[in-house]
Amino acid sequence: MEKNEPPRTKPIAPKTLHSLITSCKTSGHRFRPGRQEDAHELLVHLLDAMHEGELFAAGINPHASGWRDRLPIPRLDETTFVHRIFGGYFRSQLLCNKCGYKSNTYDPFLDLALEVSKK
Repeated sequence: MEKNEPPRTKPIAPKTLHSLITSCKTSGHRFRPGRQEDAHELLVHLLDAMHEGELFAAGINPHASGWRDRLPIPRLDETTFVHRIFGGYFRSQLLCNKCGYKSNTYDPFLDLALEVSKK
């Protein structure tokens, strides 16, 4: 193997993946055999775990009280690769009918639930 060549990995068997998921505990939730879970719930927990892992690797403890107030750069936690790939912002806008002033508020999100209807 050459220096610049990525390390070779073996494929993961579904049984191994299942045991990894059921043994993983994220945000007080544990996936258990026999309990109905959906793909969206799994995705949310995986994204949260990856996001928290990146914050911990950067020396930020997202479980500590007031941790956002101690960030060296405001909203630094919204710059992880998980937020850059899957994240976005909701914009709420209030419009003053008298003066026409627009007030915008932006709230971050990682997943967006949309209702799909048949028309």
